[in-house]
Amino acid sequence: MLCRGAFQNWLAARYSSLEALNGAWGTIFWSHVYNEWSEIPAPLSTGGAPNPGLALDYARFCSDS
Repeated sequence: MLCRGAFQNWLAARYSSLEALNGAWGTIFWSHVYNEWSEIPAPLSTGGAPNPGLALDYARFCSDS
């Protein structure tokens, strides 16, 4: 939970708006547009394949952390 919240805060600082994040990640293509920062998950290895933008930014977040 703490990591997910920190990831969401990191994304908010990086993109400034959900519109910018959705555009960068191409969420419209994946039929999963985010409307709240709290909707964004931390990708789990036990789930299906995450959005490629989400996976890349999570790796960046982990590196920054």
